Amino acid sequence: MYDMIFLSTAVTDALRQFMNPVAAIWGKWEGSKATPSTPDATHCCRDDSPPNHIVRMTTTTIGFAPRLPNDRFNIKHVWTCDLDDIECRDEEVDGNPMEEEATSFDSEHDSSSVSSDDDSDPSTVLTEVDENDEGDGAPAKEEEDDDDEPANLRADWEPILALPQKRFNELLASHLTLDHCAQHLDNSQSQDTQDYPADVDLDFECVGEFKGGFNHVRLISTSTGTYAIKVPCTGTPSRWHEFDAYMLRSEAQTMQYIRTHASMPAPEVIAWSDTLDNPLGAPYIIMKAVAGVPAMDIWYDRDENGEYDLENADKPSTECMAKRETMLRSLADTMARLGRLRFERTGVLDFEQGPDEPEPAPVYTWATKDVLEGLTEEELGTDKAFVCQPSFSVSHKFWRAALDDVLPRIQREDENEDDHTREKSLRVFMEMLLACEPFTPSSTTTTSDENKHPESFILRHDDLNLQNIFVDPSTGHVTSILDWDDVRAVPVCLGYTSLPDFLKADWCPNFSSYRDIHMPWELERYRAIYSDAMREATRAEGLDVDEAKCTPKSAIYDAVMCALMPAMAHHGADVLGVARKLLREIRGTRGMEFWDAVEHLGEGWDQGREYMQNEMRRVLRPADGGL
Repeated sequence: MYDMIFLSTAVTDALRQFMNPVAAIWGKWEGSKATPSTPDATHCCRDDSPPNHIVRMTTTTIGFAPRLPNDRFNIKHVWTCDLDDIECRDEEVDGNPMEEEATSFDSEHDSSSVSSDDDSDPSTVLTEVDENDEGDGAPAKEEEDDDDEPANLRADWEPILALPQKRFNELLASHLTLDHCAQHLDNSQSQDTQDYPADVDLDFECVGEFKGGFNHVRLISTSTGTYAIKVPCTGTPSRWHEFDAYMLRSEAQTMQYIRTHASMPAPEVIAWSDTLDNPLGAPYIIMKAVAGVPAMDIWYDRDENGEYDLENADKPSTECMAKRETMLRSLADTMARLGRLRFERTGVLDFEQGPDEPEPAPVYTWATKDVLEGLTEEELGTDKAFVCQPSFSVSHKFWRAALDDVLPRIQREDENEDDHTREKSLRVFMEMLLACEPFTPSSTTTTSDENKHPESFILRHDDLNLQNIFVDPSTGHVTSILDWDDVRAVPVCLGYTSLPDFLKADWCPNFSSYRDIHMPWELERYRAIYSDAMREATRAEGLDVDEAKCTPKSAIYDAVMCALMPAMAHHGADVLGVARKLLREIRGTRGMEFWDAVEHLGEGWDQGREYMQNEMRRVLRPADGGL
């Protein structure tokens, strides 16, 4: 018998809209012999697979670990439920618009990658499911302030949730090949293929199904381990678009690529499909379970009721603080591995040339909520529901294109009689900002000499938050990084050296010292620890240590990116908000009204412009310290 301990929490039903799906399994795994019995059971591997003694793994209890909301008073309950309470649907559902069950896995873009070196111990294997919602430390947003956030209006949940469990079982079985199954069996069992009959019945057990913000996930336990099958909420005939397929292909293959070429502890991808033409009838990614617990479990102390002690989050116990520091340093070491990978352009990775030859390509994201709300049901499955960001070879074009896109939108929304003046003035302010390091090309690059000194672009994890960082619960060391949706190559200031999201909260729109968990001065404390660790990590990796100079101020750089690229902003986008915060960092203008200072710039205020430009350079320049 294997014991696996994991403590997690859930918020009340009324607050589940803020939650991530289940993050881990908590319980006891019991090994017992089982033999095939039912003629219609799913099969492991191929139709000619030999039989094996199956080790049945039974989870007695599961725990729900949500993504933390921002209101420190939201966490109310710690609870678990028996597996008997989990409904695993095996029957066909009437009116299911998904395609009928298939018996083979054959499609143009279907792919599988079966690992031969998995040494996971069932006593430590846990499963985390990744989503693209706000994470811990992000500011809570009011409903009316969500217009810049990609909304889930494209979701088509009913047919996704109605997918029969039998399809998931058969899909997983089709990808657990003979070699993959055999390496997990008891060493005392014979693996001589001539001793086996033609069929093997694998007894699958659904240990949970969860609806997240953008994906539906089934967790399945088998004798070979525990697996998560993630299905996009848009994976239906009425919603699935070639751009969705394009992004799923990039995500799955990038996870495989960074595991191989950067030793990143990303989940092992077993198989994926970017089409509905497969046995499941929906696109999916199958991933192996990972070890550890979500970092929120070591980041917060527990109160007398066993809940996260958010009220005293800024006064951690000695043990909790030690684990926080360990986690931050371990996370910096882990993320620095991405610095081994360099690209000549921005964009998501396209693997058309092969699994080891990715090329950055344009990024396709959902349009903002206000755009999606203006589309018909039919248009939600068309290219009108997407925003395309081109691939750039120099960073100043990356930023300028974003500025050109967002300011016309501000002009349309601003009905003030001073529209023209304010738009012009704000653009002048943002152009001054983008003329500073690190938004300009590096000192070794000039726009007239791009071919001789091309810029280098690095990968960015787009949601590096506590729920997507798995750690060893006893030490705080990072064991895995999850949720690689929208991973892409970006300018250096936005890449692997950036602070994790939960340390950027005070630069997000609508940050509130009342709603948010950590005070700004405490965030500065942890930013200093992480920045120091990133400098050490880049040096240990043999990377350019100057890249780590971006870390202390990366919360600002990310805020600028979110403001100028609202479709890619998880925590809201607000150009005016970012401009106001930056102006407060300029010493000589702190006493001025925002529009007084900015409108003077638009009117040709030469003296003020020179002073403010120099101050912007000081505030934004990458450095070893903070502001």
